[in-house]
Amino acid sequence: MTEVETYYNRGTYYPTVDVKLHVWADTIPWDTLAEEFDNALEVKQWLADCENTKHREWGTLADRYLYAALEWAQESAWDDAREAAIDIFGSHAKVYGEGRQGGHLVVHGIGQPEEWGEEVCAVCTEDDYCYDLDHEAKWKPDEQAFKDWHEFKERIEAIRDYIPYQTGWNIIVNIYEPILDGLREAI
Repeated sequence: MTEVETYYNRGTYYPTVDVKLHVWADTIPWDTLAEEFDNALEVKQWLADCENTKHREWGTLADRYLYAALEWAQESAWDDAREAAIDIFGSHAKVYGEGRQGGHLVVHGIGQPEEWGEEVCAVCTEDDYCYDLDHEAKWKPDEQAFKDWHEFKERIEAIRDYIPYQTGWNIIVNIYEPILDGLREAI
């Protein structure tokens, strides 16, 4: 229960959740999207066809569309992560991306995991620290703090795992359909 991954930065170990994720056109759950959108498989083929169209700055047109849709999904995920941190830890909690490409979501304002508890007497049955010098102290974890952390981690992992779906949703709703609408108006 007390295992928490940490990210070390400038003398402090921050609790962290691994949010590294690579989204490519073939990692988008097109079949799941097809349950909501009749044109999802058509969009998948359209995106594959866009691989053959070069873009002056992004490699291919498909790269440009995928990057934009992924960026929107990630922005939404970070907003959800901020909201989850405030819901669980309070308004003092802040989330940041650390590491290369922001692959670690760290939480500031909730202390370091080794601070989530207190020293208690290993001999006495009392919950507070004993001042008998012959008694040894032991660390008693604050179970609620660790439960809160694990609830937060589960929410963040669910948000992270939703990003490929959200990316496909963005391609359909915010890129493909507006392009079609523009072509229909031009005709």
